[in-house]
Amino acid sequence: MELLEGETKRWGVRWDVVGLAETWLDAESEKGVGMEGYGVVCASRKEKRGGGVAVFVREGLTYKTRPDLGVFDEGKFESVFVEIIRGRGRRNDVVGVVYRPPGASPGEFSEVLVKMAQVLTKLRGVNGYIMGDFNVDLIKSGTHGPSGEFLGGFTSGGFYPLVSLPTRLASGTLIDNIFTNNLEDKIEAGLVTVEVSDHLPIFAMVGGSGGGGQDEGPGRDQRRRVTEERMADFVLVLESWDWRESRAVGVGDNVARFRNEFRDVYNEVFPLTEDKRKPKDKEKPWLDDPQFKAMIREKGELFSRKVK
Repeated sequence: MELLEGETKRWGVRWDVVGLAETWLDAESEKGVGMEGYGVVCASRKEKRGGGVAVFVREGLTYKTRPDLGVFDEGKFESVFVEIIRGRGRRNDVVGVVYRPPGASPGEFSEVLVKMAQVLTKLRGVNGYIMGDFNVDLIKSGTHGPSGEFLGGFTSGGFYPLVSLPTRLASGTLIDNIFTNNLEDKIEAGLVTVEVSDHLPIFAMVGGSGGGGQDEGPGRDQRRRVTEERMADFVLVLESWDWRESRAVGVGDNVARFRNEFRDVYNEVFPLTEDKRKPKDKEKPWLDDPQFKAMIREKGELFSRKVK
């Protein structure tokens, strides 16, 4: 986790969501897992060792867990899902992390396809993103029956893969991916050539940029410009807001949408600007140590050369 935090600080990207597959956590070790600036939802094994999945959601985003989507069958199909509530008329985002262990029997593989089809059906009407280690080599989808059947199950449900290059170099296989049904937004996706695991990390930037956009709270290098003039503008915006608008979607969703809409208005009136001040990270100062960053950079560059 510290290596991952160090790399993300070096990249300078605040991902909205970070997914981890095959975490090897249990009910006790889940309590000690965290990443600065993120909330975490875990799904771990209770009987067998290994496996497990986790999803980290950036602070400032309103989200809820989706246990109706998160199928967890130890050693066969392990997943966790969250729904990010956008508000202001925008479609919500549902993000899932999946781990499918290798070596399943034909019967177990068929069960996986059925479970995935059920999940995809429930994701109609939202922007869905399903990422993880599926242990199905999509490079062979044209020559290997089960791989083609797996890909066909996603495409028939309106989802397409974003990654097309091998993600596990030792075997030259494409077994990690991000599937989405978002056909409207520009999406940039690819691999990150750093060695934080035996699989290359994969990423997707929806809208073509990273950093969080209007949903983002103040980062370490940003601050808000709050002036008397902007405060007066904020008052005018609030006075013109229709507080009587009724939405029969339940108390929880109404509260979440109110928070999102209020936050969006706040971000528009009090935008973030660059702040040259860089206060040291009190919790983990070594992550900002110049020598530590230089070693991570050198390690990443050497690994990138090896990959190429």
